[in-house]
This record gives sequence, C-alpha cells and structure tokens, in this order.
Amino acid sequence: MDYARVLKLPQYFRNLQRLSEILRVMVKHGFGDLVNRLNLAPYLESGIKLVFPAFPRQPLSTTFNTRVRLALEELGPTFIKLGQVISTRPDIFPVSLTFELRQLQDKVPPFPASESRKLIEQELGHAVEELFETFDDTPIAAASIAQVHRARLKSGDEVVVKVQRPNLDRILNTDVEILTGLASLIEERVPESRSWRPAQLVEEFSRSLKRECDFKREAQNIEIFGANFADEAGLLLPKVYRHLSTQLVLTEEFIDGIKTDDVDAIQANQIDRKKVSAILNRVVLRSIFEHGFFHADPHAGNILVTRDNRVALIDFGMMGRLEKTRLNQILQFLVALFSRDMNRVLRVLHETRIAPLHIDEVSLKNQLAEIIDHYLGQSFDQLNLSQLITDIFELVRRHGVKPPVDLLLIVKSITTLESIGSSLAPEFVPFAIIHPYLMERYFKNMTDPALYASYLSDVADSYIKLLGDLPDEFRVIVQDLARGDLKVKFEPTHLVEARKHQNQLVNRALYASIGATLAIVGFVALSRSPEPFHPALGYALISWGAILLFLVWRAVRRSGGLA
Repeated sequence: MDYARVLKLPQYFRNLQRLSEILRVMVKHGFGDLVNRLNLAPYLESGIKLVFPAFPRQPLSTTFNTRVRLALEELGPTFIKLGQVISTRPDIFPVSLTFELRQLQDKVPPFPASESRKLIEQELGHAVEELFETFDDTPIAAASIAQVHRARLKSGDEVVVKVQRPNLDRILNTDVEILTGLASLIEERVPESRSWRPAQLVEEFSRSLKRECDFKREAQNIEIFGANFADEAGLLLPKVYRHLSTQLVLTEEFIDGIKTDDVDAIQANQIDRKKVSAILNRVVLRSIFEHGFFHADPHAGNILVTRDNRVALIDFGMMGRLEKTRLNQILQFLVALFSRDMNRVLRVLHETRIAPLHIDEVSLKNQLAEIIDHYLGQSFDQLNLSQLITDIFELVRRHGVKPPVDLLLIVKSITTLESIGSSLAPEFVPFAIIHPYLMERYFKNMTDPALYASYLSDVADSYIKLLGDLPDEFRVIVQDLARGDLKVKFEPTHLVEARKHQNQLVNRALYASIGATLAIVGFVALSRSPEPFHPALGYALISWGAILLFLVWRAVRRSGGLA
C-alpha cells in the first residue's frame, strides 16, 4: 500500500505522530475494525510496527452516532469542524447522525494571553497598550478557531477582539493532509463508503475551513447582513472596527446580551420572550427567503437577547448564499410539500435535476403523502418540525434523491430556529409561523413583475447568444460543403412526403421561435431605454417579430394544421 497518501511525505514524521493519535482515538471509541480494514494498525504507535490481532467488537454502552461525536470532539479543532460540515449533509449521511453532530461542542482550553498579544501586535503593527485603553487577558470565549478578549478603545468604545489560534495553519494543514489520505484509503478499502464520496467531502470541508479562518471575510459578512436588515429595529449586529481587523484579528463592538439557552437569566431580566422569539423568526426567514444570505451555523452560542428585547447575532464565519433561481425552486418545493401537492413536489425535483432519471414516482409520492398526512394531521402546537424533516430526508435518500446543500443549510437553520424558539417561549409554535410566511412569500414571487422581467431578460439573453452563434454554424456548414464533407442521406421515396411535412413543422417552429425572440428582445430593449438601446431598435425588433409570427399563423391557417 502507498502510505505516502496518508502520511504525505516528506512531512512523514510530523504527520505520523498525529496519525497515530487519530488512530488511537478511533480504537478507543470502538472503530478498531475500520483501522484494521484500512491496514493502519502498524502505525498506532508512532511508526513502531507491531503485530496487531483483529480488534474484537466490544459491547459499547453508547450508540454509533454518539461515539462518532465523542471521537470528533476528542480529536480537536479540525475534526470538530469536519463534524459540523457532516451535520449539514443529510443527503449522504443518515439524518440521525447529522442531528447528533449538531451537538458538537466547539469549546477548547484557551491559549496564553501572551500569544494573543503577540499576534495582535504582529498583525496591527502597534503594542496592545497603544491600540487599546484596556485589554482583558482572560478570554471570555475559546473555540477551535479563535478565542475572544474584551477590551476598551481609547475612544471609550467597548469591544471584543477575536484572535486566531497560534500555529492554526500548521495544525489544520497537517490534519487536512491526513484526512485527504484517509479519505482516499477509505474509498479504496471500504467500498460501501463510495456513495458518500469521502475525498470530495474532505475537499469541500477544506474550502469551508479556509473561508471560516479568514476574518476579513467574516467582517464583510457582518456588513452585508447589516445592510440587508437596515430596516429591522429589533436586530442588533456588532459594529466592525476595520482599522483594528485583519485576516487573523477581528475587532467588533461588544454586545452585552444573554445566550438564548440561559433561561434563568432571561427570566431574571424580564425579557419579553414572545417578542424576541418573533424577531428571531422574522430575521431568519427573511434572511433566507428574501435576501438569500443567511447564517449557516445558528446555535444558542451565536444568538443573544438584550435587556431591551432585541436579538443580536454574532459569529458570521459560516454563511449560506442562494441565487434567486435556486431560492425560488426551494420555495416552490417547500410550499408544495406543506400543501401536500405531491405532483408538484416531483416536478420540482425533476426540474432541479436532483432526482435520478429512473425513480419510482408512485411509491415516492405515496410515501411522502403518508408522512405529510401523519404530521400535518396533528395540531400545530404538537407538530415536531425537526422530526418531520428528518423523516422526509430519510425517505428521499432511500429513493436516490440527493437534496442540494443549500436546501440542507436552510433546513438546518429552520430546525435550529424551532429548538431556540421553543426554549425562549414554550408557547412558540414554529410551523404556525413558517407555513404562512412561505405561502405569502410564494404568492408574492408569483405576482412579482420584477421576477418575470428578470426571467424574460435571461431568456432574451439566451436567444441573443443563440442568434449570435448562428453565423458561425452556417459558416461551418458552408465550409463542409466546399470541402465535400457535407453528406446527404438517401431516403426511400415513400418517406419523402413524411419528411416534407416534418420539415414544414420544423421550419414553422423555427420561424415562430425567431419571431418570439425578436419580440422579447424588443421589449427588453424598450425596458432598458435609454441605455444601452435606442427605443427605435426596440420597436423595430417587435415589428419584425410580429411579421414572422403573422406569417407562421397564416401558413398554419392555410394548411389547416401545424403540419
């Protein structure tokens, strides 16, 4: 076996020690059989080759999913983040595992304040005492990527300073190198793993990790999200101090809030839980279905409530993005699902190309309807939205349907919203809010002229490109004819008449398409006046299109049919 794929020579010794540690944790949590299947047992003791018998299956008191979570937590920052990525992929992993991994605790011991000071001074070019009036050496939070210190600026502003962990690049690179090698080995040695494509998953994870480690990107995310919600008085976002922020250091306004899972503190401060729950619902749903830019890692630690009954969001390292077409598709899918319109559900699955070509539509529709009827037959206050979505995802996975990642991120946000909303206000009924919002948004989109104008513009652009390509296509035909490469297929005489009618049909369809295209381009030209088009061009295109359509109509009228 080529162990260099796992050990990534020439970093052999550095990677070997970490690999040994990873393998020991796997064995500790009951995954020794996997170590054996990968033929990695000889590397359990830092390169000292030992003869290992097969690992016996010991009776374990915890479930498989729990053991996976505990192993990832013990392995540290990189693996915790990997677990968080897996938790957003119920399209390839069992939904029960993804829900378990959402409980991963991203809490690690803090690193020395001297390291924080050193990095701040390297990044910002001044001593900490010159930059801040006060700087608290005791961090208020420590996670796998960074830790956070409170400070006060010379201006008196209270801030928090997020500082990336020392040598984080080296630690992450080592772990990603090993994960890349392990993924390759797993695909080779564990055939049943190929359906979830380990190597591709690690590559996706590596990109996500790099984005989250770039604090400049996070600062930009905060500013974009804030601009989207400039009209939302109930939402509080931290101000970013750009002159005190870099890729490794992020300085933000300090928000004095209470975590949403601290029920005792919320009660003690007489927070209007119903009000803040409504604000949180509104913000989450609008960010997804109106802006297409939403928090992809929502949990109690990232959501605060303030004593003046506002909601504050923090930690914008992981964000979800949706372009308008995808957003509209997902909205149609959810509305069709909750409206029990199984035919439309199947139609959306096919239009988005996430369903396999050959699918047992009758069986899938019947089973979906059965699940929906079971849950929606209950009163809203008894409906378990998380379990409903879990059952739906398990069902579609069995039928070979792989929901897109952006839909999975939306589902994660909505189910987290259910959990947090219920902890804030026991009377909170998520479905009673989510369902009418989705319906309202859906019908608003259906009657939005701007949406149709955008669609027509896209269609017109496509046809313009097609018309632009036609001269090149004709040139190729003429060149083939000149070289004698153009072949004419001989047909028996009894097929000539049928082919003639077919050609008439094709010609009329072509003329109709060109006429419609010219008319659409003309309307777009008028809508974009005065630039870059002159109105006369728009009217001319509409006229030419109308003439072609009239000729097609007259030909059809004379022949008594399309053919």
